[in-house]
Amino acid sequence: MYRTTLLFVGVLVSIAATGCKSDLEKYADDVCACKDEKCFKEVEEKYKDKLGDKTKLKNIDELPAKDKEAIGKALKCVLEQAAKK
Repeated sequence: MYRTTLLFVGVLVSIAATGCKSDLEKYADDVCACKDEKCFKEVEEKYKDKLGDKTKLKNIDELPAKDKEAIGKALKCVLEQAAKK
């Protein structure tokens, strides 16, 4: 019972937290959850239409600070996975 309640609360917190995130922040979270190249490609495909040119580094100065941080987080996660190989 306690475990189920904890799981339920965790899911609710996750849903609430996700509701306030930008597409780039969600993208970064999904990228950081990946453990292989197949997953990275799936995430790229999933967000291709939503993000458009937002992930192009030439446009980074036009983005809000939280989106710039999200791109940095995603890049860091990709580099960390690449270093493990």
